[in-house]
Amino acid sequence: MGKGEKVKRERGDGRTNILICVVLFALYFVNVMVGKANIIYGWKVFHLGYVGEFLLLFTAATFLVVVALHSEAVERKNQLNRKENDDV
Repeated sequence: MGKGEKVKRERGDGRTNILICVVLFALYFVNVMVGKANIIYGWKVFHLGYVGEFLLLFTAATFLVVVALHSEAVERKNQLNRKENDDV
């Protein structure tokens, strides 16, 4: 790419998936901290428990894999486009 060229973003550029992933990891962390506070301070604040934590972490990890695969697909597509442009 030249100096003045801007990177064209596709409609599904993966920002939504990475945002969901970060939010889910943050919720997991907050849930763990609430559970720890319940134990240490004797609070009776609601937290998700083992199954809820597992599902939260599993969903966050799934979105992380989706983000990684999407970024690899976009990079491969960009490489193929550059190769086609060089051939022409």
